[in-house]
Amino acid sequence: MVSGLYSRILIVDEDEVNAELISLALNPSQFGTSIVPNVDKIQLNLDSFNPDVIVLNTYWSVDEGISVCQQLRHSFDGDIVITSLVPDDDTQVRAFESGVDEYIVQPYKTSYLAARLRVLTVRKQRTLNKAHSMSTHPKSDSYLEFSKGKFFLNRQSLAMTGAEHRLLTYLIKNEGCVLSRDDMMTYVKGRTYDGASRCIDLLICQLRRKFDSLGADELQIVTIRSKGYMLLTSNPFSINPHNIEDATSSIYA
Repeated sequence: MVSGLYSRILIVDEDEVNAELISLALNPSQFGTSIVPNVDKIQLNLDSFNPDVIVLNTYWSVDEGISVCQQLRHSFDGDIVITSLVPDDDTQVRAFESGVDEYIVQPYKTSYLAARLRVLTVRKQRTLNKAHSMSTHPKSDSYLEFSKGKFFLNRQSLAMTGAEHRLLTYLIKNEGCVLSRDDMMTYVKGRTYDGASRCIDLLICQLRRKFDSLGADELQIVTIRSKGYMLLTSNPFSINPHNIEDATSSIYA
C-alpha cells in the first residue's frame, strides 16, 4: 500500500443497513466514513466532514442520480462513485460525462466496493506523492520546447489537437498558478464553464497521458481540490511563454 493512505468516504444511502455494511467493510485505519440517508444532507457534510469520496447508492432513477452528480461538481472536486441497477453502457457513459469517477452495477458485494474505493485512494495518493517528490527531488531530464508552432517534449514532437495545444499554452503561461475550469474553458473554447461539462477534465487527462508516454516525470498537472488545476515543473521551460500566443490564438477544436 502507499504510505499514508487515508480517505474520508461520505456514503449516501437510504438503506441504513447497507450503508453500515459498507462502512464496516472499510478498514478504519485507512478510511473514515460518514453516512447520510438522502441527497438533501450532502452539502452539510461537505462542509463538516470534508469527504475525499462520495458514494451514491441510487435506488431512485439514474437520471436523478446523474443530476445530483452534476450539482455536486459545482462544489466538490473529489471522487464520486455511483451505484445503480441500470447496467447498460449508454447510461454509464452519461454518468461519466456528468462527473462520475466510478460506476458500479447493483447488486454488488461490499468487499468489491471497498476494493474500488481503495484503488481510487491509492491512485490519488500516488499523484500527491509524485507531486511532492517533484518539489523535493527535482530532476533535469525533461525538456519542453516550442518551435515553429509546435511543442516538443524531450526533443519529440507532441501530437496534439487544437484544444490540447491551447490548454497547454495556457498552463505554461500560468505555470505554478491555480487555474479554474472557467478560466481554462474561456481560454480554450471561448465560452464560460457551465459547471457540468467535463471538457477541461478530459483535456487534462489527455495531456497527462502524453507527458507520461514520453517519460516526463517532473512535468505534473496537479488537481487542486475545489479550485482547478496547476502545472508544476522542476525545470524552467526553454521557451518564453509570451512568444507562443500568436501561434495558438486562432486555434479552436
